[in-house]
Amino acid sequence: MQRYPSFGGRESDSSILVNYWFWLFIILPPALVFSVGPEAKSWLRAGRLVAAIGLGYVLLVTAIGWYQTLGWHAYNSCQSHFRDGFVQEHVECKGLVPRGRPGFFLLLGWIPVIGFVGGLESLWRIWHRRRIRETDESVGEWISTVLLVLSIPTWVLGMYIFYHFFMDIWLSPNLSSY
Repeated sequence: MQRYPSFGGRESDSSILVNYWFWLFIILPPALVFSVGPEAKSWLRAGRLVAAIGLGYVLLVTAIGWYQTLGWHAYNSCQSHFRDGFVQEHVECKGLVPRGRPGFFLLLGWIPVIGFVGGLESLWRIWHRRRIRETDESVGEWISTVLLVLSIPTWVLGMYIFYHFFMDIWLSPNLSSY
C-alpha cells in the first residue's frame, strides 16, 4: 500500500493516508454558497446553488471512489503476503474488502449533497435575513426554495438512521450482539 511522505519528505510508518477529496467536499460547497450576497443578481444566487450541488456531488463520489480504491489496494496487499497469492481468499484479508458498489454511490450520491447544500442555504438565509427582506426580489428564488424543501426529508432520514443505528449500539446493554 502506498503511503504519503511524512514531514521529513521520506516515507515512514507514522505517515497516514488522507482523503483530500473529502476535505474538499467539506470546504468548497460552503465557500460557493457563502460567496454571493443577497444583493447579487438572482441568476448568480441560483447559479451558486447549482454549482455547489454539482461540485459537491463530484467531490463526494470521488472521495468514496478513492476510499474504495484504497480498500482494494489494502486487500491485494494482504493477499500477496500469502504463499498461494490470489488462488484463494484468506480470512485475514476478508475484512479489508470495501463495502458497497460504485454504481450505488453514482446513482444516489446526490441525496446527501442536496441535504448538505440545503443546510448551508438555510444558514445563508438566516445569516442574511435582514438584507433579504430589504431587497424584496423573489425572481429566481424558486431554486433556493426547492432545495430547502428537498433537503428536509434528507435531514429527517439522516436523524432516523442516526437514532436507530447509532443510539441502539451506544445505549444497548448487550453490545456483544453487534
